[in-house]
Amino acid sequence: MAPRAQSRRRHQTGDSDRINRVITGPISRGAIIMSSGKAGRVGTLEGLRGVLALGILLYHVAFMTGVASFIDQPGHPFWGVLIDGLMILLPPFFVMSGMFLFRAHARNTVLGTKKPSTKSFLWGRALRILPGYWVLVIVGLLTINFTAIDGAGDILRPLTMLHFFWWEGQPVIGLEHTWTVPAEFTFYLLMPILGWMAHRFARNGATPAQRARRMLIPLAGFSLIGFGWILLTNFPGFTAPSQLWFWPIYFFPVFAVGMALAVLAAYAEVAPRKPAIYRMVLKRPNLFWVVALALFAVYTWKPIGIPGMGDVPAMLQEFLGFFLGLAFAVLLVLPLSVPGATSKFQERVLANRPIRFAGKISFGIYLWHVVIVEYWFANGSIFGVEAVHDIVFRGTTGFWPMLAFVLGFTVIAATLSYYLVERPAQRLRHRRTKAPVTPLSVTGDPSPQTDTRAA
Repeated sequence: MAPRAQSRRRHQTGDSDRINRVITGPISRGAIIMSSGKAGRVGTLEGLRGVLALGILLYHVAFMTGVASFIDQPGHPFWGVLIDGLMILLPPFFVMSGMFLFRAHARNTVLGTKKPSTKSFLWGRALRILPGYWVLVIVGLLTINFTAIDGAGDILRPLTMLHFFWWEGQPVIGLEHTWTVPAEFTFYLLMPILGWMAHRFARNGATPAQRARRMLIPLAGFSLIGFGWILLTNFPGFTAPSQLWFWPIYFFPVFAVGMALAVLAAYAEVAPRKPAIYRMVLKRPNLFWVVALALFAVYTWKPIGIPGMGDVPAMLQEFLGFFLGLAFAVLLVLPLSVPGATSKFQERVLANRPIRFAGKISFGIYLWHVVIVEYWFANGSIFGVEAVHDIVFRGTTGFWPMLAFVLGFTVIAATLSYYLVERPAQRLRHRRTKAPVTPLSVTGDPSPQTDTRAA
């Protein structure tokens, strides 16, 4: 046999041995179980979800009190600029969804593990987000929008997550932020298709590295579709409804980046040497956050234009902000997801009990805080008035009293939602789907469970 052929055969045999060790090896202390959805929770990633949700709540309170800016209406000259930057906290939610939910597909193709069940995946996703979301929608419609309901369609559209696709005449006061739920669920529906496409592209690769690289091809196409939509909806002179900014297609690139990280994680399990980015994380995890902080500063600065103004600078600034948000999300999440990476600073910030609890109820924090904002302004049917767009209340109240009210009642509502609605629904899922588990034999901190919160 020729030396080159012998070398290739040894290389491929080595890959096979490494894959077998990963698939069949024992679960080490701190290992994770991903495929069935029964994953261990990592304190830092759970805490990160809490920080992100609380940051979004803080932004909305600051916006309504006039501290944050609104297009050409400036907010506070210092705090307003910083709080404007909190809009960058949304992409990490979508990146985490892509990274953890696509992991099973990436491992199936790169490592040859069992193909994930589409039925179990969609059933699990539905039980994760729909019960809590439905309760929020019903409460929002009855207590705020009741007098504006004009037929069954006004109830069915938000319940079926069609309200941001079919917007005309839909009462949505207090529910405007729920565009993220159809965005997230659309991604869930596309996940099996994207996994199948990536597998078709990559399955004939001779090595895990080749298969991993080939999986990125359809993900790149997925991203390009999203970037095309961003260009269209921000092009000067574009006059379609602003709801198109919130359609799922707008955020395809963010989900795709998360899925690419899932592919990288699968390959890293059997790579002869850890990927360079992983080695950097293991060596200097805090450096990633330092760079993320610098990107946050640029994001708050908005050096090119003001998004939403409908001109070329606004379009360019939107693209810049979008790319900054992508990079920020990766830099924020990656150090928390690489096996073996440790940082006392990150653990102190994110793994303390209050922040971890906020992470546990983060989906409810996101869902309920805008409704609580409307209650602060006594805006809606429950107060005997027809709900109006809350922009009319902007700047009419103080920041600290409103923050105390919204934060306090949001935590109460989110806690009730978690223990009375979300967790019982998850138990139903585990009773109905007794899927076999596939362990990942990795050391260090476990990855979070795959029920990543929708933002």
